[in-house]
Amino acid sequence: MSSGTWAGVGAARHARSLGGRAASRTVRGAGGAGLRPTGTSPADTHREIVAAVQAEVLPYDKNYLRHGDRLRPALAALDGVWAEARRSLRADGADVIRARSAAAMVAHARWMYNAALARTETRGMHKREDFPSQDPAQHHRLLTGGLDEVWTAPEAPATVAVAS
Repeated sequence: MSSGTWAGVGAARHARSLGGRAASRTVRGAGGAGLRPTGTSPADTHREIVAAVQAEVLPYDKNYLRHGDRLRPALAALDGVWAEARRSLRADGADVIRARSAAAMVAHARWMYNAALARTETRGMHKREDFPSQDPAQHHRLLTGGLDEVWTAPEAPATVAVAS
């Protein structure tokens, strides 16, 4: 709920910053999966999408006892689920919220596994059976994002101003 609030505050701040230009801009919907699928399908596909995501993220051997040999196929499956969601995920009425939640679940799972594959060490709750030790060179956060094309990158180190 916090991230939604923060996103709303950020969107409102951006809209205010546009001033008089706000009313003359060309706008388009950003969301596709769950709102505007590229193909056709019957409504209520959100249940199948949720089940497919759960099959890849709930098993402990994939999501807790992580290993690249299990993460890569799970991520490939999730990439396929995302493609299916973009093509067919839609709903009517009150189920629109469930469809958007299903799309968010797929997006999050893909970000999570992309970042897990990029972190080739064990640190905190992130356990890699194929990389059981900490790597001092990876003492940074990983940023991840994107929808159709997911990206992951190390966060730039913070610069600290030194008082003189």
